[in-house]
Amino acid sequence: MDGDTVKVSVSVKYLDQKTKAAQISQFDLKLQKTGGNWKIVG
Repeated sequence: MDGDTVKVSVSVKYLDQKTKAAQISQFDLKLQKTGGNWKIVG
């Protein structure tokens, strides 16, 4: 964490209901706290 900025790694798993195939997407995000809310800045 750098001041009001934090780096996070997020994984999202999506399961297709018809084919039962799973897809996992990974994201590295930089979040900044602005006015009490977190905003993606990079």
